[in-house]
Amino acid sequence: MRRSSGAETRGRVLVVDDEGMILDLLRIVLEGAGYTVATAASADALPEVLRAEAPDVVVIDLGLPGLPGDQAVRTIRREIGDGGLPVILYSGEDEGELRERARSSGADAVVAKTSPTMALLEAIEHAMEAAGRSVALAAAGER
Repeated sequence: MRRSSGAETRGRVLVVDDEGMILDLLRIVLEGAGYTVATAASADALPEVLRAEAPDVVVIDLGLPGLPGDQAVRTIRREIGDGGLPVILYSGEDEGELRERARSSGADAVVAKTSPTMALLEAIEHAMEAAGRSVALAAAGER
């Protein structure tokens, strides 16, 4: 697990993906947009990671080995409850399949890996606002 730090932040994002290049790319993009970023290469210890990192939003790959992203969303919902923590499924899968699996798992949003990075940034911002985890609250350190 890797974590970035920063004095002022728009919020904390946990990115879970088994591809190191994707983790590095998303870290750069999200830090550049003002987020504090923690990464994990699998969802196997997700409950512990969630408690340790206290993210405002989770971006998780659908195609993780071991515990796939949609099953990880179900784990998050069991641990935290519905709507307590926004979760975005992020995948290279067919968008129709991605949307169906997101709906059935309880994910808040989906973003295809082929989408521009702005689509992911917008999904994160929208999910945080919908969950009441606005930029102003995150910047003030309130959760």
